[in-house]
Amino acid sequence: MLSEIDKLDPFIDMHYQYVQTDLTKSGSEGGYRVSKIPAKLCEEKDLGLSKEEAEEMLAAWSSATLVCPNYDGIGEVLIKGDTSSLKTKSLHFVIQKCSLGDDCVEQSEFNSFIEDFEVSAYGIYEQINYEEYGNKPVFKTQTLLGQFLLKSFLVSETINNNLYLR
Repeated sequence: MLSEIDKLDPFIDMHYQYVQTDLTKSGSEGGYRVSKIPAKLCEEKDLGLSKEEAEEMLAAWSSATLVCPNYDGIGEVLIKGDTSSLKTKSLHFVIQKCSLGDDCVEQSEFNSFIEDFEVSAYGIYEQINYEEYGNKPVFKTQTLLGQFLLKSFLVSETINNNLYLR
């Protein structure tokens, strides 16, 4: 498990992109905007769960490194639309090979580092329990959105895992 994201800098650049598209506009009107959001280690408050649920999830994932967007100073981020919509707002998780020049590791060390580096993307959703009548009939569930070994994506050098509202 990784204790600090900065330790990855000589190997990879890991961040999020907030992409807003409006295909009803063109060119200088701003039909496509991208904002970079830094990545950070997830904390209880980032999971959108109750304190007890967040503690339980972090304990269950204690052998992995959970990475979340760092929204500090960014403002509101909304996700809406899908790939066929004229207007969308989506969050992309991006991993790129180090681009710090002399501060990057040699290719052989990089290859060794990513040999077993697995990336899994999960979403936490609310679902309705139609059999629950007394209390709030909503519960949260965790869903696997995508999973891959970083080694298999060496050719592209950039990995995007696009999150759209379904």
